[in-house]
Amino acid sequence: MSVGTSAELVRVRDAVSARRWAAQLVDCEPGHRLVLIERLLQQLGRADMPPEAMLEVMEQARRWHVEALNETLGALNGAPIPLSRDTLGQFGHAGRGLRAARSLYRQIFTLLVDDVVGTNGKVDGPREPLSPRLVMPLARALDLQSRLLVAYLRARLEVPETEWDELCRLGADARASGALDEPIPDPRGAGRRSYTCRELFVYPLLIRAAETEELDNESVAYAVRLARRLAGRVGFRIDWTGVTLQNLGGPVLDLSQEHRVRLDTRKLLKALERRCAELGDEQAIDENPAPGLGVEDARAMLRRLQWHWSADYSEPRVFAPPAPSARVCFGWAGAPASGPAEPEGRGLRYQFGSWRRESTLKPSFLPHHAEALGRQLQRAEPLAWLTRSARLCYFERESPEPRLELGTIAIVHPDAQGGEAPQRPMLGVVLSLRQATVSSARREPVHHVGIALWPDSPMPVQASVDQGYVEDAFLLLPEDGSDAPRSLLLLRPGARGGMTVTLRDRNDEGAVRLDRLLEGGTRFERWSVTLLD
Repeated sequence: MSVGTSAELVRVRDAVSARRWAAQLVDCEPGHRLVLIERLLQQLGRADMPPEAMLEVMEQARRWHVEALNETLGALNGAPIPLSRDTLGQFGHAGRGLRAARSLYRQIFTLLVDDVVGTNGKVDGPREPLSPRLVMPLARALDLQSRLLVAYLRARLEVPETEWDELCRLGADARASGALDEPIPDPRGAGRRSYTCRELFVYPLLIRAAETEELDNESVAYAVRLARRLAGRVGFRIDWTGVTLQNLGGPVLDLSQEHRVRLDTRKLLKALERRCAELGDEQAIDENPAPGLGVEDARAMLRRLQWHWSADYSEPRVFAPPAPSARVCFGWAGAPASGPAEPEGRGLRYQFGSWRRESTLKPSFLPHHAEALGRQLQRAEPLAWLTRSARLCYFERESPEPRLELGTIAIVHPDAQGGEAPQRPMLGVVLSLRQATVSSARREPVHHVGIALWPDSPMPVQASVDQGYVEDAFLLLPEDGSDAPRSLLLLRPGARGGMTVTLRDRNDEGAVRLDRLLEGGTRFERWSVTLLD
């Protein structure tokens, strides 16, 4: 096939030759199609062509480019962290094609505006709004930049600040064009038939504010769908970073060292309120709900978005960590208790009650618990402690195993500094996963793990819920003088309030009542409990 040869690409000069060239892409695999389109884009960047002719060629190739991008990048949505080198290579290749096409469309827009308006390529607000035909290449560039940013966010990849800067520059040009809300036809976009520049600019900003690195794949898909549909109802203002003006209409996003965006989401929040009110137990979430998302999950997701997309939300501030590094153990191997009773372990039944004592489950047994935690930490990984926020501690991790999921239990033992006494281990849960960019070809890809740590002293126990199967669990005891309640962390969801749970550690046995669900996920539940005599 000669479709990708230099001789063939040089002959692509207008809509007719572009259609003839694009027809040969039908039988190509998406990955190979991206390679061929990238070669065409490189050739167009070197060619001396009128902007109208270049736009015709770009429009003919757009359908195949968008379809190949959707298939390639869609396969990376929610891919397990850490991403492999092959997966990162696929993303990098698709990203290069996106940036090349974006730059060409922007170049075409600049040339067309200069020819028609005579602004020397600068759009500072013409007296009359630009026609949809003139705005179309700018909208295409904005569409490609929006796709690139959403692809970063859905793959849980760190977004370079330069990409947010590019979005802001395109958004500023779109506002200055006077056609921010003008529907732009897109018959070859492999999706909606038209869109506005406002929708394209706001869409990735809403995904960023939703903090999708903390969500499972089904919840991310639902948030993406809502953001795409409701982005046109959001106002925005692009500021230079450092401008400290109050924003009562919505969240403020510090995108980079250069740009900050203020959103006005009041109309969007009213739409979310209506959607939340319409949800019923027997009612569909939407015309085409995201697979695997039930009504209760959808309602919880809407409540989350109502906060993340409101003026009450602010992006997490980060601070220096309490230690430069820590040993972190992911998951709980589970160690069966030892004692005079019959052997037992995870998933085995046994008769409780023979070990009940007056000193039931008191902090006096903490040395045994520290020993159990110490055994777990023998398989811990030394990790760099990057930063901490009010809610999460962020660690840099290189090892691909074990592969982490949101909700994974973690034991963190901060390393002592200088002559300080060793700090006690803390229990936490993985709530955020994000792939970091690779700064060196010789270095393995790293990912950042956000862990929420509980300040309470963790007691490893075995639990039997209503005399059911034995499960590993943790009784979390607050520090002396704290008003925080005792809580029980169960590693298998499904308990109900009011249940009696019998707990057993190395030397003791006792019972607690589950009072209130404090937090939970697909892999754990934490309940406030009352100790029973």
